[in-house]
Amino acid sequence: MKYALLSGVAIWLATTWLLRLPLEAAILLFAPLVLVRPALSLVETPVAGTTEQLLLRLASQAQLPAATALAASFALPQGRLAGVLALPWLAVTLLLAITGVFRLRRSGWRLNGDLGVTAALLMIAVGGGWAVLARAGLRPQDFSHAIVLLTAVHFHYAGFVLSLLAGQTIKEMSDNRSPHRLDRVMLTLILTGVPLVGVGISLSPRIEIVAAIALAIGCGLFAVRQVQVAILSQSATRTTLLALSSLALVSAMIPAAIYAFGEFTGQAWLDIPAMIRTHGAFNAFGFAACGIAGHAFARASDH
Repeated sequence: MKYALLSGVAIWLATTWLLRLPLEAAILLFAPLVLVRPALSLVETPVAGTTEQLLLRLASQAQLPAATALAASFALPQGRLAGVLALPWLAVTLLLAITGVFRLRRSGWRLNGDLGVTAALLMIAVGGGWAVLARAGLRPQDFSHAIVLLTAVHFHYAGFVLSLLAGQTIKEMSDNRSPHRLDRVMLTLILTGVPLVGVGISLSPRIEIVAAIALAIGCGLFAVRQVQVAILSQSATRTTLLALSSLALVSAMIPAAIYAFGEFTGQAWLDIPAMIRTHGAFNAFGFAACGIAGHAFARASDH
């Protein structure tokens, strides 16, 4: 995994610098190239040889080539060929979604940490689909190209990383016991808030503001629980990483709430570029990067 991670970082840096990518494109590529592989190491599977484990292994092996093809698509203008280059990444996310379906059949709909991990595997495929639409230059419901790309970003970070880390945190806090009621509330708010924000953007500012508030509360609860996990680990490295992750997440949700309320009232308090510089950057390079590193550090220490 270390080779794939270092290669992904190198490809991301080279692509971002050589192509002079805008920040929103760099944020999107950061997930497939850098974050997804170590995040998948957190996904626990049953005994060796199961379909679930084989699918996860196949997705992990295909991650770097598929993410590289997605990065290469940004060297081309939006259109058919760029969309074709994004298809391998969609295929990887669909493999993860199929893995999520197998997990759901095995574990059911119980509101626990496993459901958070399963939801992450399912929702990343939505991000993969929107990434193809963005590179192909398609505009569902006449959305702007920026909104299409940012929807892909939303489901890679809020849909995949947030749901995965929330599930992982609940599993550590419950330690094979029934999750605390507050954890179930947190997970409910996150798993309903993430898709409803996307629905609200396309259908109704009222749905968007309610979903954004629910998601912000869920993120706040998660930030506290993640810090508690870090402190209980008694590891200075892990505590620092997860504290930074939680701080970045809270910082990212403030402009998101302001933006959603502005959309509801018709007041443009924050525009899209400002959201990318604040909400997007804090989520990608603070919350997601530090959060995955902190949880992966614990997994590596255990082994």
